[in-house]
Amino acid sequence: MSEPRQTRAFVLRKVNYGENDLIVTLLGRDTGKFSAIARGARASRKRFGGGLQPMRCLDLSYTQKSSGNLAFLREIDVVEDFPALEGDFDRITIASYATELVREVSQEANPDVATFELLRAFYRQLCDSDDSTLALQAVLHHFELNLLELQGTLPSLDGCFRCGAPADTMDKIRCIRTGEGLVCNACRRPGEGVGVIQPATLELLHYFHTPGPQAPRGLSEPAVVNQARRVVDASFEQMLDKPLKSRVMLETVLEDAFA
Repeated sequence: MSEPRQTRAFVLRKVNYGENDLIVTLLGRDTGKFSAIARGARASRKRFGGGLQPMRCLDLSYTQKSSGNLAFLREIDVVEDFPALEGDFDRITIASYATELVREVSQEANPDVATFELLRAFYRQLCDSDDSTLALQAVLHHFELNLLELQGTLPSLDGCFRCGAPADTMDKIRCIRTGEGLVCNACRRPGEGVGVIQPATLELLHYFHTPGPQAPRGLSEPAVVNQARRVVDASFEQMLDKPLKSRVMLETVLEDAFA
């Protein structure tokens, strides 16, 4: 029998297995994403105490014969939970989307401390944020852009992604629809889909990526916020094989931002 291992992890998903068990997808701080079976987790709360819920940070003990195989959970201890998320519809919807996003873009058995810490910071910021949907949306887009950066797919926001021409030298700020970011007119290829974005949109994207003490005026303008959102979405669409299940509910929440 393999020796027990320990890691700190977030629960990304749980799925019923058989009559009594759960299979959980975890993001381990030291291990990366992996799946484990929790024997008897549905039959009794004594062993795992109801801690195997998405958006819980756990210290856990498990065994695993080899990397890539299903692990077996032995013990868990809830290190941190986020009750402010579970008690608020907008927050839990946004958090569920971000959790699913991490699950889809993370690689199996690829240690990724940075993504683990980004997800933890996101949950905390979402709990502490102002209740307005716009404030929550800003927290989400900050998380998304930083996740893209960790994945090496952050859209170019300072200049043309092909030649590096600065944004302030462009006659119009064009953003390529395949998610790479800005493209100058000289580098745009025939038939390549682009959208022209407002200077206020570019300013807002910079703010989402690296928030400053003063929010730009564009954060209160629906057209600017929606345009910035489409730029972020375009980058993730190139990474994901299919739309996320949580996306529909997220759209419902974000559409109410200016209601």
